[in-house]
Amino acid sequence: MKKTIAENIGILPPQNVEAEKALLGSIFLDNKSLYKIVDVVAPTDFYRKENSLIFEAMLRLFERGSPIDIITVEDELKDMKVYEETGGREYIISLLDVVPTAAHIEHYANIVKEKAILREVISTATEIIRRCYQEDVNVNELLDEAERMIFSISEKRTETDFIKARDLVKLAVSQLEHLMHKRELITGIPTGFVELDKLTAGFQPSELIIIAARPGMGKTAFALNIAVNVAVNLGEPVAIFSLEMSKEQLALRMLASQAMVSHQKLRTGNISPEEFMKVIKAADVLTE
Repeated sequence: MKKTIAENIGILPPQNVEAEKALLGSIFLDNKSLYKIVDVVAPTDFYRKENSLIFEAMLRLFERGSPIDIITVEDELKDMKVYEETGGREYIISLLDVVPTAAHIEHYANIVKEKAILREVISTATEIIRRCYQEDVNVNELLDEAERMIFSISEKRTETDFIKARDLVKLAVSQLEHLMHKRELITGIPTGFVELDKLTAGFQPSELIIIAARPGMGKTAFALNIAVNVAVNLGEPVAIFSLEMSKEQLALRMLASQAMVSHQKLRTGNISPEEFMKVIKAADVLTE
């Protein structure tokens, strides 16, 4: 494995060996606690090799439905032919004394995962730096590759977990009480289209709204009108991504909508002085 810049100058990579030991000790104390973190941490996330091997042995036992204790882990490590690399029974037994309970295993798992991600970021950044010094480097290809490499790391931060029904019900009741107290018809972000807002109560957090219609029916204009209303009248930040129109075309459409001037006139530049002043005023509003 290539050394990172930090390792070359004597700086240890991000790691928390105590959290690794605490995680393994928690599993020994309560095998069922492994269910809580099996989708969070992988053997490769451990900094110390012996901890990585012990955790891998635990996972293998877990997948077979076997109990996880000192004896079974020792036997599994021997089957993997890595027993001596873990420090043997003395080290494995020492893990039982690290924590008194398995109650905080998720906290330990998150620490281990975060340190592993930091090490991967360092490794990836080092590789990107190395490629930057290559004489025949293609800048565009390097940028694409660097973006892909960083994005692949960010994907590993995704957290998945089960939520108990009683917790969801509490959240729902709490939200209902809040809405009853406010007594407002529009509880989300208003679109500016009155009849639509009556049907939806406004756009709600976490919703995905899909606007569907045949070509040329005004989907883009409709979406832009909503965006401008939210940004201008409500002062909320709005981002627009388009695979269909250029940024210049989108800007013209927003100007036309805000200035109440025909979009076709703006495209041709065939507007009167009065309409031009309307466009200037609209531009002042949109720039904010």
